[in-house]
Amino acid sequence: MTVPLSLAADRRIAILQLIRQAGALTRNDIAHSLDVSISQVSRITSELLESGLLVESRRSTAGLGRPSDLLALASDACVVVGLDLGSIEHRAILTNARGDVLATHVVVAPPLASRDAILSQITALTNLVIKQAKVVSDSIIGLGMALHALVDPIARIVHFWSGRPLMTSPWTDFALGSAVAEQMPGRIIAIDDVMRTLAISEARYGRDERDFILVLAEEGIAAAFVIDGMPYIGPNNIAGEIGHIAIDGEGNACECGNTGCLELRASERAVLANAGQWLQTSQIVTSLREHSILTIENVFEAADDGDRLAYQLIVEAGEALGHGLAVLLNLLGPRLIVLTGSMARSPIYCDAARRVMRLRSLSRASQNVRLETSQLDAFAGARGAASLVLDRLFSSHEENIFAMKR
Repeated sequence: MTVPLSLAADRRIAILQLIRQAGALTRNDIAHSLDVSISQVSRITSELLESGLLVESRRSTAGLGRPSDLLALASDACVVVGLDLGSIEHRAILTNARGDVLATHVVVAPPLASRDAILSQITALTNLVIKQAKVVSDSIIGLGMALHALVDPIARIVHFWSGRPLMTSPWTDFALGSAVAEQMPGRIIAIDDVMRTLAISEARYGRDERDFILVLAEEGIAAAFVIDGMPYIGPNNIAGEIGHIAIDGEGNACECGNTGCLELRASERAVLANAGQWLQTSQIVTSLREHSILTIENVFEAADDGDRLAYQLIVEAGEALGHGLAVLLNLLGPRLIVLTGSMARSPIYCDAARRVMRLRSLSRASQNVRLETSQLDAFAGARGAASLVLDRLFSSHEENIFAMKR
């Protein structure tokens, strides 16, 4: 990949960007990509080696002649924290400059009835993962946060928390980024919708694809449109809210104000709500009655064991998602759709979605598309949040690695 020098604040940043993308490069590789002389590259990389931002990792055996040194980011160049603040669990991750995971931590999400409680929980979770990694808190250069909410990542404002009425009030129109920055001065603070941080993780750590759609199917339904390795945000900073596509004109009212939204039919919440209604209003024989508190895993297990009601509930939810995916196929014509979230753990759900997606989309669009499930672990959202900070550090931004190291 060739990076025009005009896109970087200086050549140091351009070199760091290239090496971060590739993992390791020789000086000749860098000179060729930037279209500058090898002597210039040698001078700049010597400075970066001396400053501790680069290391000589190993010898390259590619090509003819004498092996060349490969340059890589120094793992200890910086340390960042990423948080995934969900409504059920809060996850924390600590990574180095390369994005390697140094420590993880997970806690049950406590009730957060005020903004002070939110900020206290963020501080506590950050301190827990720092302690687990046995690093000094002063070494943390930034904090990224992924939220299961409608987020403006540019203004760093949380607009609305979907699906949790008790959580809505303290989060609504909360300038979270600024509030955390006041508590953690001198550090980079970034926030985004978990959908986009999951997409960043998928693009960086999950697969080689640079263009795909990531669809999250769990309590709600959302999507991220990954273009050249980065999720599209859109001019209103809220791209990807496919859960509120109306697929049933006579369906139930949604909290967004519309009726018949996709997530009212295809989400984990939809399956459990429909199961509860069946159990209350019918005498149907089902193993789901054995559970005092029904979980989505109970429904998956029952469906796999041949329970008719459980199977029907999962298939109907998957078919509903398939309708939404068909809309995405016809609009954007992707080659790859990646499905993640709790619902993606059910092959029955995925097969139903794949079948209806192909039936309801244009044949030209459906012929070449692949629907796959993500293989990343439960910390993908938090890891993507940490990458928000790393992206800013290794960029032309005024808060880049050189500004923060002064």
